[in-house]
Amino acid sequence: MVGGFAGILIVATGLVSLNVVPEAIGVDSGLYFIVIAFVSLGVFIAGAAAQHRIFRHHRRMARKSSDFVLTVGELRNAPTALATPMRDARVSVNVIAGSRAVRMGYLTDVNVDAALWDLAQHVKAGAHLYGLIHDFNATMHPDDQAQINVARVDYAATIAHVKGGADQLRAIARSVSEFDEKLAETERRAALDARLESEQQRRAVASAEHAAQVEIARIRLHAIEPALDNVAAHLSEQLYTYNNTSVGEVADRVPRSEACVDGGAKE
Repeated sequence: MVGGFAGILIVATGLVSLNVVPEAIGVDSGLYFIVIAFVSLGVFIAGAAAQHRIFRHHRRMARKSSDFVLTVGELRNAPTALATPMRDARVSVNVIAGSRAVRMGYLTDVNVDAALWDLAQHVKAGAHLYGLIHDFNATMHPDDQAQINVARVDYAATIAHVKGGADQLRAIARSVSEFDEKLAETERRAALDARLESEQQRRAVASAEHAAQVEIARIRLHAIEPALDNVAAHLSEQLYTYNNTSVGEVADRVPRSEACVDGGAKE
């Protein structure tokens, strides 16, 4: 359709420019029209072919999709012996596909759609066969009893296949859930270890900072000038001298009136 419109557009454009372009480029108008016509025809054919390929692709995909999908109505109308395990299988597949093990990449190449496709085909075919058997019973000729017996065996085998598949998927889903719990426990432990490590690092940093403050305080303490000791030593030395001197000698050593103790008032 798009190719046809494009071809028509080219022809229309060519007709409009028929009296202008040939003269501008020095080409005969008849030859110019032939070229435009061939180009338009080529575009039309190419567009039609592409449109046909697209149509065939969509028709093929629709047919494939209808073969795969088991509709809600089909499942509801299917015999209980087929519908019940099919529903269970869907639940199991959802558990598997949404599991932590799949999301985290522990379980790879998990094509659960293929498993559902297998069961869906058996449910659809089995339901169809069941309906034919039921209808055949009403009009069956005695000579056809053998065929109906074989059909019943096939139907029973279909039920066994669907039930067995559902049981397999249920067991796998249970194992996946158990593995998910282990992964969850591993994640919880890893998170706890990370919190503990973070707390230990925080405490280590706080301890180092406190130790640094203690060291700074010690340095400041030891940096204080020993003024008291100096004053005490100086006074003790003088008193020792006076105390070990006779009274007369002390009298001779009386300081002059202008002398005073450092820091005191003069007389």
